[in-house]
Amino acid sequence: MTLYFMMGTYTNEAAGPLIEGSSDRRAAMVTMVESVGGIFRDYHITRGEYDFCIMAEFDSYEKVAAIILNAKASGTLKDSMILEALDLEAIRKSSRDVQYTPPKK
Repeated sequence: MTLYFMMGTYTNEAAGPLIEGSSDRRAAMVTMVESVGGIFRDYHITRGEYDFCIMAEFDSYEKVAAIILNAKASGTLKDSMILEALDLEAIRKSSRDVQYTPPKK
């Protein structure tokens, strides 16, 4: 399973119920993640470019993409960014095999 950080911006239509308290977005995120076999880790409302961040584990990126597409199709998600957590040791190991010649000045 791979850990993903999914950040998004709510549409104006989604912000109303969020502010009024009539929509439990955390519970909705848990259901959404688990519906495709993911493991929900955390959900936060954030300050800055994005309104929220979800941390969850999935066995394929296709499941992450399915979640994002469904949220956008529902009209509740405006913008999104997906970050995939990587194993630094695996990157270091692969870096030893990289053959690269920089351009000459």
